[in-house]
Amino acid sequence: MGRDAGSDRPGHPGRPRRPRLLRLRRPAEPRRGGRIPRRARPARPRRRRPTRRAHRRREGLGQGPLDLRGAPHQRAVRRAGPRPPGARPRARQVLGSEVYVHQSRVNYLPGFRGRGFYWHSDFETWHAEDGMPTPRAVSMSIALTANHPFNGGLMVIPGSHRTFVPCVGETPVDHYRASLREQEIGVPGQAHLTRLAVEHGIDQFTGTAGSALLFDANLMHGSGNNITPFPRSNIFVVFNSVENTLVEPYAAPAPRPDFIAARWFARLSR
Repeated sequence: MGRDAGSDRPGHPGRPRRPRLLRLRRPAEPRRGGRIPRRARPARPRRRRPTRRAHRRREGLGQGPLDLRGAPHQRAVRRAGPRPPGARPRARQVLGSEVYVHQSRVNYLPGFRGRGFYWHSDFETWHAEDGMPTPRAVSMSIALTANHPFNGGLMVIPGSHRTFVPCVGETPVDHYRASLREQEIGVPGQAHLTRLAVEHGIDQFTGTAGSALLFDANLMHGSGNNITPFPRSNIFVVFNSVENTLVEPYAAPAPRPDFIAARWFARLSR
């Protein structure tokens, strides 16, 4: 089944509990450095001398962003503090229910040779390949290093979360192995991107280490290359509604592994 089959526009059951959220047209403003208490900010990853095996693995990834997901990395994400004070209440407020962590990852864009990610909606992939029924999820991006306009900072099209753009093409088996390096399937066409950008404009998330941005699962976003000496590292934590748990994939031969998309969960206690 192609990714665009039967995907007119997934519904969005449930309503935010505060009426003012219904008037939102733009993604949440970033929480600048200082808003998250210093003691609760994510710790910068320690530099370690790479082993021969790790070096080969880096070469295999090319010069794209190093996107670490899965059980070993989730432990590291938890130690770095992926839930700063107020993260869960904000996710609950936006989604109108209890939440759980659908996915967490560390995104590392090295200096000089860091390649960005092309424009995409996370929900398009989560819907097609994970079986997420509706875009009732939000992502929180937490800066581990300074996010400048010039070192591959996250770009977003504010307001694009109100339009679902289905993508064409068959989803290959184990597509996640390639898409974590560079996504070619599940990306929107240029005509759709142009229309959204002309209608809504483009914003960028910048800030010091500890800054955070909460954005909709269907928001169109991407990042450019980083040819500066300054690396850009972020933690991404995805909160999904407990009323929006995963089913069978809508356009993939099999679900992605649990370390990519959680099919078991516990409600967050804080």
